[in-house]
Amino acid sequence: MIGETAQSLNALGPARKSRSMQWPEAEFEAVFLEHYGRIVSVLLRLLGDRTRAEELANANPLNFSPFSSASLPSSTMVVYAGAYTALALLFAIRRFSRRDL
Repeated sequence: MIGETAQSLNALGPARKSRSMQWPEAEFEAVFLEHYGRIVSVLLRLLGDRTRAEELANANPLNFSPFSSASLPSSTMVVYAGAYTALALLFAIRRFSRRDL
């Protein structure tokens, strides 16, 4: 099944891909929707949870990076990160001001 999907995607040829080897979003979405059932079934077999499989299948792979997140951070996390950054900056300024340059 995966081999068939890979072959069908490769059959589209490099003419449909841009120079940076990325597809235009509209064409990618059309191919993705065509093979959505296969994608979900493979993820379901890997994960064993249909909800999580559909959630991962619907994640936009064009915007995926190591720094992306599937959900927004809570307001508590944002406050914590801001306070931690401010304290680290104050500590660094205080420590740097004590140095003899």
